[in-house]
Amino acid sequence: MSMNCRRGVCQEARSLIGFWFNHGLPSPALRRSNWARNPRYAAFFWSETIKLRLARQVERIRHWKIVEGTWEDAPDIERIGMSTRLIRTRRDGCTFTMVVNRRELAKWCKRRRGYVQVCESDGAKWLRFEPLSIVHTHRARGYSAEAVFEIEN
Repeated sequence: MSMNCRRGVCQEARSLIGFWFNHGLPSPALRRSNWARNPRYAAFFWSETIKLRLARQVERIRHWKIVEGTWEDAPDIERIGMSTRLIRTRRDGCTFTMVVNRRELAKWCKRRRGYVQVCESDGAKWLRFEPLSIVHTHRARGYSAEAVFEIEN
């Protein structure tokens, strides 16, 4: 067992599970959200369903490399997928917002080599996004409309 493992689970696996415990957080959760504890939503949070889905995808994602940093730090490789979000987190009663220069990000996305896919909330205008899917969320209306921009360079 490596030094990064605790109770037989490595840090990478703990992080993956933590993000499935509660969606939309900037870092992995330590425990399940109220929604994740509700059996009605088992297919959307860490569960046997999700474990099986990930197990079926291992061969397709084994080669992925995660690089922590800003979008400007990402290498210009033949295939890249990225997801952008305006992130808001609460700490000590204050809201912090990550500001992204969407015009520069759009130029950067269009310059990437190969196949580029960018996901955003439906209604975003900084690229020519097309509707993609409806996702269940904690929002008052209960869903989020997602959109995608794709280009082959």
